[in-house]
Amino acid sequence: MESFLMKARLLTRAELVLFRLHIRRAARQATFIAMGVVATLLAVGMANVASYFYLSDQLGRITAGFVLAVINGLLAAVMFLVASRLGLGPEAKMAGEIRDLAVAQLSAETQRIKDDVDTVRSDVAEMRSAISSLRRGEFLSLAVLAPIVKMLSRALQTKQPSS
Repeated sequence: MESFLMKARLLTRAELVLFRLHIRRAARQATFIAMGVVATLLAVGMANVASYFYLSDQLGRITAGFVLAVINGLLAAVMFLVASRLGLGPEAKMAGEIRDLAVAQLSAETQRIKDDVDTVRSDVAEMRSAISSLRRGEFLSLAVLAPIVKMLSRALQTKQPSS
């Protein structure tokens, strides 16, 4: 049972590490997006004013406004592209592997416990049958003695320390 709890704690810690990594990535993305927006607003705002005046003399007011809008859109797209390319890093892969290992081991432990419960259930059914035989007066029959011997041998096997 202690190994089951240890595996459950390991799974919990792996999930917590993954959660923290996701939160850290989201915070970094939000920071870069905010920095991109602020930088874009400041730089583009000042560059827009100067460029508009320069381009309006060269191309006309309508064309100058369109050229500046395209440039502004490209700058914003670059900032959002950089923010979307951020990854979790190599520690996320390791934490995911630990999580998968813990889940596999917990599943195996759960299956073992289920098998033990099924064995106890069948032993109880055999004991019930043996008790019914005793009620009918069959004191030394094989149906009475077999479940008792089987249960005692299993009890002795589980009490012996494994080497």
